[in-house]
Amino acid sequence: MKNYAGDAKVSEMANFELNNDPKKLQTFIDSGDINETYMEQLAIATNYNLLVGRENYTIAPNDMTTREEAVTLAMRYGNFVYALKYNAMK
Repeated sequence: MKNYAGDAKVSEMANFELNNDPKKLQTFIDSGDINETYMEQLAIATNYNLLVGRENYTIAPNDMTTREEAVTLAMRYGNFVYALKYNAMK
């Protein structure tokens, strides 16, 4: 399996402006439990569907991440970086 994230060059993605609008993140039932330090990064992750929450529409910021969630997030991130690198997100 090719590591697309490893092939990404910062200069190629520098012009991409990340959407860090917290509106989508704030729709989760427990969004008030999110530490302010991580709010911007989690907003970016939810805006690009890297993080979609759990079935009961919670993000569970204080719970441990399961292996399944971690692998899913890693795969989505790899696909996201691939799309950025090859301009598929226009």
